[in-house]
Amino acid sequence: MNKKLFPIFVVFVLVLIGISTWPYVVESRMPVNQFISKEKKSGMVPIVQFVTDDMQAKIAETAAAQFNEKAPTKVIVGAFKIGENQKSAEQYGMKVPGYVIFDADGKVAVQEFGVISQEKLTEIISGVHTH
Repeated sequence: MNKKLFPIFVVFVLVLIGISTWPYVVESRMPVNQFISKEKKSGMVPIVQFVTDDMQAKIAETAAAQFNEKAPTKVIVGAFKIGENQKSAEQYGMKVPGYVIFDADGKVAVQEFGVISQEKLTEIISGVHTH
């Protein structure tokens, strides 16, 4: 390869890499994805709860707190209002209210319509791969 063309080739390849990875960079900065990543690292089971109002968020957070008092597996709810997180809800094909529970590998373990409850957590968490 001509020595004069090599720098142009390198820049061209770097631009192609940047263009191809940009969607993943943008997606990783979405609040829902940041929550999932952070909580997986902490060892807790992340639950993304899509809500329409603060009342639904409070119900989900209270259910998780009550569940954590009794269960060896700890969960954490991230409540996300649909207005600001429409793309994330669409990414998971969610109706609102709805929740997604992730396993230790970051894969969707449970995906359901409604607001999570302590009873539902007790029923389904034992079947979720947590470590």
